[in-house]
Amino acid sequence: VKSENELDVLSILPNGWQPDEPVQPRPYLLVPSTRVTFLARQYRFVIELDLSPSTGIVDDSTGEIIFDEVFHALSRCLVGLLRPFRIPGSDIIYQPEIFVTIQAYSSIIGLQSHQVK
Repeated sequence: VKSENELDVLSILPNGWQPDEPVQPRPYLLVPSTRVTFLARQYRFVIELDLSPSTGIVDDSTGEIIFDEVFHALSRCLVGLLRPFRIPGSDIIYQPEIFVTIQAYSSIIGLQSHQVK
């Protein structure tokens, strides 16, 4: 969505709308109980990973090393964040800018200096 407006109306969904129903353009009345959903053009996420020694054990239920599961989960999370989506009630495919910071914690790695100033 290319716009310099502070706010743009992209879709209006009537009460009880279902995803398989087409939305017909028509006038709508906004009342105090009207629910409004806003989307931003940019989102910022901070993800912190626990890479402590306890993640080196095998998960009894899956047979996977927990350390590996952490990175599989991170991968699925990032793919989901980056996937464009259709705004409900419209044909607009939306893909905001995503900024991600990933931090990893491990008790066995000790840094002598502060890395962020």
